[in-house]
Amino acid sequence: MKNKFKIIVVDDYLLFRKGVIAVLNEIEFIDVIGEASNGNEAIALLEHFSPDAILMDIKMPEMDGIEATEKALAKFPDLKIITLSSYSDHIYYYKMIKAGVQGFVQKKAGKDELKNAICSVFKDENYFPQDILRNLLFKIGKTGTESVGDSEIVLSKRETEVLQL
Repeated sequence: MKNKFKIIVVDDYLLFRKGVIAVLNEIEFIDVIGEASNGNEAIALLEHFSPDAILMDIKMPEMDGIEATEKALAKFPDLKIITLSSYSDHIYYYKMIKAGVQGFVQKKAGKDELKNAICSVFKDENYFPQDILRNLLFKIGKTGTESVGDSEIVLSKRETEVLQL
């Protein structure tokens, strides 16, 4: 690849964040240009840097990944966001998808999966691990709806077909 992808890593756990950065630095086509411990810091970094992508945690103090994703994409619609998560609760996944993320990488994943997710997203594809897709499909069921708190997510026929594929 001729250009390196510029990435910002956002996670409130310092040791985990530094570990992700160390792994990313081993990938030849990635340049980590910044890091943040919460959504507010991430949004501030976007004002000074022009990343191609953000690896975004969901649960963080001050501003969580859901709100940070919404704000980042409102200002920079071409930005690619991949969620880093240790949560298995499908409600978080629904909220992040609704906010506009292009992919998910579980924190238990290895270097190859992280690399595959980044490559997929940069090819304008989505990246979702199989167990997350299975979980989402199971929860949606045959009705095409899923309750999330006080609201209900309704998928179109095409959205349900895509998930099933």
